[in-house]
Amino acid sequence: MVQEILKKHIQKNIYPGEFYVTNRTEIISTVLGSCIAVCLYDEVNRVCGMNHFMLPEKPSNIFINKEYQFTDTFFESNSLRYGSYAMELLVNSVIKAGGEKKFLKAKIFGGSNILFHNRESKTIGEQNIEFILAYLKAENIKLISSDIGGIKGRKILFYTGKYSVFVKKIPITQVPKEEIKTVKPGDITLF
Repeated sequence: MVQEILKKHIQKNIYPGEFYVTNRTEIISTVLGSCIAVCLYDEVNRVCGMNHFMLPEKPSNIFINKEYQFTDTFFESNSLRYGSYAMELLVNSVIKAGGEKKFLKAKIFGGSNILFHNRESKTIGEQNIEFILAYLKAENIKLISSDIGGIKGRKILFYTGKYSVFVKKIPITQVPKEEIKTVKPGDITLF
């Protein structure tokens, strides 16, 4: 089924710090590790979009009152690498293309723990997941489905014609802590 869809439709690849919005039947794809991709759509007005962000933007400074309301400083970032800015740009671009906020639905992916981590603090993936769940709740955007967390990367294909997302898990090799050593001069060869 996926191969047939791929043959019939234009595929737009997005990379970390990018987004794409369309009102045509297309495939939007990306590859994720600890990053998050949000597939946002309005079925009534047939507008879709997807982003790919790397970091949430200092979550400890963003949330107040544990009700996940956002402070005025929430939207200060000027980079699509950060979820705060990437989400605002995606939502506003979908609306500008003809979507209506009251009809927006989301599917979210990513947030894997793909790097070695000392469990004293949250991983980047966990921080990204916490951010996007709080953001969708605060903005009253309905979360339809998700494939988040874990230790595998993901390749995702968002088929805008049916608002479907195909996910392929990608194994990531983690280096155990005991194998991490300090690099000494002469240990690295440049090709």
